[in-house]
Amino acid sequence: MNSVGDQLGSQSLPRFPKKPRKALLCGTFCCHHCPRLPSTSQAPWGYQWGYTPKCSASIPQRKMPKQTDPLTDLKVRRAKPAEQPYRLADGKGLYLQVMPNGSKYWRMKYRFDGKKTRVVLHRSIPDQLPRSTHIS
Repeated sequence: MNSVGDQLGSQSLPRFPKKPRKALLCGTFCCHHCPRLPSTSQAPWGYQWGYTPKCSASIPQRKMPKQTDPLTDLKVRRAKPAEQPYRLADGKGLYLQVMPNGSKYWRMKYRFDGKKTRVVLHRSIPDQLPRSTHIS
């Protein structure tokens, strides 16, 4: 039986293996090889049962905060409305939200008591960047 690439006469199409690899997943748990204690060691039960090996594959990784350049007056003025609202980051939780109708709002994202919160700080005046909203 000819492959799809041969039928179309094109060698640029990818060829897939007949049997794809199976993922190393068992239900909801990943199967990774983690170092264990040597079988000859006689560690106390508390250590064996309470020990969890440090596998980088099983520990969820947190992303580092994204470094952004502060917004300039020119960038704020050039921000044009789109079909959906979008954000221009200024750093440290401060961003400019540009709405589809053309309005621009300075907003701040922060956490209080473990809950995410947003607050509108200032409606943007097109000719000037509100310096009072910058946090040092």
